[in-house]
Amino acid sequence: VRRDRLREDVVSMRRKMRAELDRSTPLLFDLKHGEGGLGDIEFLVQYLVLLNAREHEDVIFYSDNIRQLDALVEAGCIDPAVGNALQDAYRDFRLRSHHLGLDDQSALVSQDEFTAEREFVAETWDAWLG
Repeated sequence: VRRDRLREDVVSMRRKMRAELDRSTPLLFDLKHGEGGLGDIEFLVQYLVLLNAREHEDVIFYSDNIRQLDALVEAGCIDPAVGNALQDAYRDFRLRSHHLGLDDQSALVSQDEFTAEREFVAETWDAWLG
């Protein structure tokens, strides 16, 4: 029951944030708030940390997503290939977002960019939280 409630709360919170903040359009993808973007990775990682913290205390040691994913993999909570792919997508999204910010541009990219990464993140979200 507690796990179901956690899942429901995370999904509800993410849905509300996306409704308020996602600036994606048919031509542009919001790296932070679009479906399959940074926000989904961050929410998914936090969900997995909370879900597994009682049985695997090491997953709460770090506060950043990359090392939290490492800890989740190390504890056997997620498959190493999934952890690595989420880390790669996270790094790619963050790097592009930072470059856009340095150019005084918002974190919006063409819908044609990062399609494989976004699909993977969305599929992983659905597997855990769908």
